[in-house]
Order: sequence, then C-alpha cells, then structure tokens
Amino acid sequence: EDPRIPILLNVLRLGYLAPPAAIAPQGFRDAARNLIEILNARVYGGEYLPCDPMDVIPVLPWRAALLFGEVYRAVGAEFFWHLGAKRNEQTLATEIYHESVPPYQMRGRTHVVCDPMLASGGTTCTTIARLIANGVERSRIVVQAIIAAPEGVFRVLTTYPEVCVFTCALDERLDRNGFIVPGLGDFGDLAFADLDDRYVQERWLDAGLLTRSQADLVRQRTRAIAAHAARTATIE
Repeated sequence: EDPRIPILLNVLRLGYLAPPAAIAPQGFRDAARNLIEILNARVYGGEYLPCDPMDVIPVLPWRAALLFGEVYRAVGAEFFWHLGAKRNEQTLATEIYHESVPPYQMRGRTHVVCDPMLASGGTTCTTIARLIANGVERSRIVVQAIIAAPEGVFRVLTTYPEVCVFTCALDERLDRNGFIVPGLGDFGDLAFADLDDRYVQERWLDAGLLTRSQADLVRQRTRAIAAHAARTATIE
C-alpha cells in the first residue's frame, strides 16, 4: 500500500471527526485529488487497466465526482459522461435530474464510474445500468472510489460481476441511515462548501469539464442542499 494513502485519508476525515474548522474545502480538495492521482497511478498501465487515463470515459455522478473529472481533465481526458444524481434520503433510491452522454462511437472505450464514496451502491448501480442501456459492454465498466463500504461493494459485484471496483479504503460498514462508518461526512459538501464563480470558471468552464448550463445546474443543486441543511439545523 502506498504510505501516502492513510495520511491523505486522515486529512479527509478531519472535518468529520474533528471540528469543522479543522480542514478548509481547499485542503480537502487537494487531499482528495492526490488520492485520485495515486489511485489512477496504481490502476492504469498495468494488469488492471492496460490503457491510459486519457483514453477512458470518466462517468461523473454530480456533485462529488467532479473532483475526479478535474483530475482526468488535467491528464487529457476529452469525453465525460455527466450524470446529475442525488440520493433520496428517505428511500435511499437514486434520482436523476441531468444526463449528458459522449458520442456513440466512444462506447467501445473503458467507462470509469467515479463515486468518491461507494456507500449503499445505489447510485453506482443506477449509473452502471444506464451505461449498459446505452450500449456499453459490462466488461468495459469499472468503478473507482476513494472510500467504500462492504455493503456497496457487495451490491455492485453481485449485480454486475463483470465490473471491477478499485478503492483507496474499505471502511467498516453502513449505519442504518445508509452512511459509511467511519466515513468522512458528506463528500460534496466538504469539497465544495466554498463554491464560487471563480472556482466554477477556472476549474470547470475554462478547463472544458462542464458547459455553462451544466455548471449552473451544479450550483443550483449546491444551493438547494445548503438550504435544506439550514432548515434541518433550525428545526433541530
């Protein structure tokens, strides 16, 4: 195991296990990007994925997976499969509010479903199902996660045994609310708590990762989550 992995994972967990001020969003993003880069270095070019990361199709369930998109874009990935997905906190079912797919001639490439936190596996399995329905072969699908729960990995591998799952850490379990234990909190909130116009412009628009309309959807979703959190805090 790369000795940097547990150190970087501890950085990500600081905001969850310690006071919120323990790690700023920028520090969280930097640690997460480093983990993604380490994961890519170990997965690509060898026996696992004998290809280059610029030649795959990263599949990005919003918002959290956009950090994966930033890393892939930096190494030359050109086509992305964007999926605006959210989890219904009552049913744990995945709901889709946006989808943007690459040209059909790209279906023969390896498609990498990027899910920073593979918890129940609901979002990942929904994403895989949509790829298959759009003509991607099961053997051309892999999953990348920063942390995963055994239940989520089991669900993915039993539902789609042809799919490989790569993760930096396998945590203990899910709690009864479907959250990873020990986990690290809400990945999207921790990564994009300070999301502003400059970040969107430099990281997503100028880099060609998102279009303006897609970026607006992500920001709308971010504001909706923040408003919901504020209402919940007020009630409690």
